[in-house]
Amino acid sequence: MVRLKDQIPEPIFQCTFSHYATYAELEKDLSDEQPNGSPRTNRWLCYVTRIRHTCQQFLELFASAQQLVKAHGYPEGLQSYVYINRDEVNEWIQPHKICPILHAHEFQFLCTLLHFLDQYEHHLLARHIHTFVHLRFSAPYELWSVLHLVVDRLEPSDGSYDLDYDSVWQFKPLPIASPSSIIV
Repeated sequence: MVRLKDQIPEPIFQCTFSHYATYAELEKDLSDEQPNGSPRTNRWLCYVTRIRHTCQQFLELFASAQQLVKAHGYPEGLQSYVYINRDEVNEWIQPHKICPILHAHEFQFLCTLLHFLDQYEHHLLARHIHTFVHLRFSAPYELWSVLHLVVDRLEPSDGSYDLDYDSVWQFKPLPIASPSSIIV
């Protein structure tokens, strides 16, 4: 079985997780107690490296998505899109259940992107994003714990993709370019 010690080099562990004296202490914090009182190792601990890589790939996806949305005339990307379509986007996001491998703002970003792709008839891309939005995992609480207590310290989430409505409504987007206003 792959342990945290195999995935996080000692110098990084000591610097990043200084409040833990050993890898075993961190692993214990991430483990649940079984009904008989003995600890049950978190099933996701052996996948920390893969989860980190997946988080990096999501950031690459978000950057590409922003470029696509900007290419459709939304100068601030999905922030501009949400500003203009907030009621529709709110209704779209409401029924979706958050995926434990994503932070809340990343999940909101993907749901908003899915709405955008549907509106602009990018159906092939939408199908792939739909898969991410609806991913389900066994032991979701354990995955969430590994993501937030370990991976976030090694690969922090990028807050620039946060479509938090409070901050979105405070910024004043540039005007959306209409086809008739573009000079050729």
